[in-house]
Amino acid sequence: MRAYIHAPFGYEYLKIAEGCDNNCTFCIIPNIRGRQNSRKIPEVLAEVKTMLANGIREVQILAQDTTRYGTDINDGKSLLLDLLEEIDQLE
Repeated sequence: MRAYIHAPFGYEYLKIAEGCDNNCTFCIIPNIRGRQNSRKIPEVLAEVKTMLANGIREVQILAQDTTRYGTDINDGKSLLLDLLEEIDQLE
């Protein structure tokens, strides 16, 4: 199942995580979406490869808290830079 939303004009949205572990007093996202749930890097890369094969040349990465990507699966350390570097290596 794809996690991206089809968009026009040669770009796609790619969801890399769902939910949020922050409990900001003004925000209801943790109650609606639940805790941070990051997708594993190989899964995301496979999806980006599919996008590239289908002519997509721009990927817009989405999450409720993008900067915390991977903290739930990597002992509290963000994997965002690792993911971006691996995406950059794809052709």
